Amino acid sequence: MEPTPAPPRAAANHLGRAIVGIVLFWPLGIPAVANAIKVDPLSASGDHAGAARAAEAARVWSLRATIVGVVWLALSGVCVPLVASAIVDPVDTAAWVRAHL
Repeated sequence: MEPTPAPPRAAANHLGRAIVGIVLFWPLGIPAVANAIKVDPLSASGDHAGAARAAEAARVWSLRATIVGVVWLALSGVCVPLVASAIVDPVDTAAWVRAHL
C-alpha cells in the first residue's frame, strides 16, 4: 500500500503586506490587494498553481508600493521644509541652503 501524498501547502496571501502597500502608495497597493484576495479562493478550488502566481504577484506589488511609498515620504520630508522656507523668506533661502547642506 502506497502512502498518500500530502496535500500541497497553501500559498500565503500576503494580504497584510498589501494593506501596508495600499496605505503607503495606493496606486501600486490596489493590484497588491486585488491579487491577495484571489489567493484563498484559488487555493480552495484546487488551483494551487494559480494561487501561487497570485500570491507572488501580491508580494511583488506590495513590495513595490512599500518602496515607492517610503521613498515618497523621505523626499517629502526633505522637500517640504525647503519649499516652506522659500515661501516664508525667499531672500535668505539660498543662504539657508548653503548653511545647512
